[in-house]
Amino acid sequence: MKIALINPTSKEVKVTIEPLNLGYIAGYLERHGIKVKIIDQMAGDDIKKEIRTYHPDIVGITSMTPMVTNAYRIADMCRRMKILTILGGSHPSALPQEALGHADIVVAGEGEKAMLAVVQEGITSGIVSHPYLDNLDDAPLFPRHLMKQYFYLGGASETKKYMLDFLGEGLHSIKSAALLTSRGCPFRCIFCRNSLRQSPVRFHSAERVIEEIRRLKADYGVSAMVFLDENFLVNKPRLEKICQAMINEKFGILWGCMTSSHYLDRQTAAMIRQAGCRQVNFGIESGSQRILDVLKKSVTVEQNKEAIRVCRETGLLAAGSFMIGNPTETVEDVRLTQKFMLENELDSYRVNITTPYPGTEIWQRCNKQIHKPFNWKGFDQSNFRVYPYTPFSKAELGKLFLETALIKPSVSPRDWKTSFRYPKESVRWLFRHPITAAKIVLGRYDIRKNGKNKK
Repeated sequence: MKIALINPTSKEVKVTIEPLNLGYIAGYLERHGIKVKIIDQMAGDDIKKEIRTYHPDIVGITSMTPMVTNAYRIADMCRRMKILTILGGSHPSALPQEALGHADIVVAGEGEKAMLAVVQEGITSGIVSHPYLDNLDDAPLFPRHLMKQYFYLGGASETKKYMLDFLGEGLHSIKSAALLTSRGCPFRCIFCRNSLRQSPVRFHSAERVIEEIRRLKADYGVSAMVFLDENFLVNKPRLEKICQAMINEKFGILWGCMTSSHYLDRQTAAMIRQAGCRQVNFGIESGSQRILDVLKKSVTVEQNKEAIRVCRETGLLAAGSFMIGNPTETVEDVRLTQKFMLENELDSYRVNITTPYPGTEIWQRCNKQIHKPFNWKGFDQSNFRVYPYTPFSKAELGKLFLETALIKPSVSPRDWKTSFRYPKESVRWLFRHPITAAKIVLGRYDIRKNGKNKK
């Protein structure tokens, strides 16, 4: 029995982060004596060629919403080749009936036990869902030998640039890796898939995390890491063990992580910095407390401000993400977000369009009002789709997005791409702010120097 696991790409989404979900499934299947190959379109693999060479009995394709159009195309091709075809990942899990139109089987939820059941029980059709892993350490160490590590370790994707901003251009010349040491989040923000997820938050043990870091250092010479946990600081006892081991073993690896603001106090900040952390990324989303409450963020504006102050005082870089186009949002709410960005010393930030991804509470609120069939191509956080919950028109949303996104110290390619989609709004903004625009283009705009005292 041979299985091929496919990681699709799309023109809209370019990622150089290891496909962690496929890796865990592959490692789990390998442990049970099943031959597995990862075919990675992100890393340049020719899927059709690889399939013809490998001759798999089963093909499993993962997909998030922005890539699902391509994932469906690949699945249709595999079925024409008479291969048992499985779709999984966040989008098929949320819309399994839709995905079944392109596959023999849809795995809804976590994939390790479900994929093993397909093989061992000879399942050939339908929706398959199996219990999640209670103990994450039951999964084998991440099988990096199945991936093109040279591509991922040397890649400088937008995610890595954002989470390792402290490295600057040095990111291109060092080896950096991504780790996932937990699954889930204790919160239920309406725009996140966790808002409807039934499984609890689970963690790899500190010992398991340290073993993986040891291997990254010894086998691949990694000198920077990003922890992709949705809330890396949430389990303080585990965090203390991880940090103490990193300090004692003198790994010399610099890293960044994501967390909620209320988990970062001065003691924790000092500890993680000593262990190699240089940057903390916060999902701030809005400077309006009313909008934070609408989003069920379980955090306050003041807690976000305090977390940024803690970073500044302990030598950590603070990065934040924001969203425009939230349910019930007004222009006044957006102005509060802009005010927050100007008055608080974030080192970098990104601005997104609030997007109702399938599998989230916000999707459930509005999907009946969206015209079907839906075109998923370009369904991402940089696209000005006007949803039923958004009080702004397309032009208003474009104007507010640009006003917010283009006051940050560095502008990501996604911001420019979005700007080019809406040239009228972009040109108007440039004419209103010519000096700021020139500084941004020249890479000389510093939010702390240019916007610090603005109200």
